[in-house]
Amino acid sequence: MKILITGGVKSGKSRHAETLILEMANGKKPVYLATTELLDPEMEERVLEHRRRRGEKFRTIEEPLHLTDALLNMEGPVLIECLTMWLNNALHHQLSEKKIIAEIENFTATEMRCDFCTE
Repeated sequence: MKILITGGVKSGKSRHAETLILEMANGKKPVYLATTELLDPEMEERVLEHRRRRGEKFRTIEEPLHLTDALLNMEGPVLIECLTMWLNNALHHQLSEKKIIAEIENFTATEMRCDFCTE
């Protein structure tokens, strides 16, 4: 199952997704796949807030570009935070349009245990 949660900046998407995945994890420790790169002080503070809030409830993996590779061997529920930042990273690192589209196609076509994704 894949669930996409969308909304405006600072609208509570992450908090909602975290609550939802913990409720549905059936006692398993979910994976928090973080895509944000810390490029400025504001983003660093936002990421620190997210880390404080989720504490030890998640196993955190940081992967700013290669989502498909990161997800291939994961067990249990996964929350991807966040797809918008992933796309921003791809553009920032000047990945070609062809590579970006290929990653999206691989991500959406591959059978993975990506149970919860936020935008």
